[in-house]
Amino acid sequence: MDKKKDLKVVDRLWLWGHPAGSHNNQYGLVGESHITPAEAADYMGIRNVMMVHYGADPKPPFDKWSKPLAKFDRVVWSIEGGGGEDVDAALELANTLPNLQGLLMDDYFGRVPHQAENVPTDTTENFAENSKMNMKNIINH
Repeated sequence: MDKKKDLKVVDRLWLWGHPAGSHNNQYGLVGESHITPAEAADYMGIRNVMMVHYGADPKPPFDKWSKPLAKFDRVVWSIEGGGGEDVDAALELANTLPNLQGLLMDDYFGRVPHQAENVPTDTTENFAENSKMNMKNIINH
């Protein structure tokens, strides 16, 4: 049996999830949301979840955020939110979250504050080349 032919749309759907309450009273939304990415994915029957940094969360260590996602087929974790400080913690998720399939660099990746000494602040290329988020560091982990 050809596995690709057996795939359904739901197998290719992903939930873009932020910590509960991330959008409270923003973008014209009224009130507060308490639904987590895991609860939202369950509610919609989606089996793949992207956990995306928003505001100050999630902060490492990621255990409290990752445990509810262990039951899903695939998980992708964003690394842009911690200015490079969350990369090691995200990579460590591979030891405790067997369904971790990748790391996500959102469009804000290049706008993360420069935190390393002697890193020029003038270009995204300089930051990416000299920071902890250097792709060679991530790929070779």
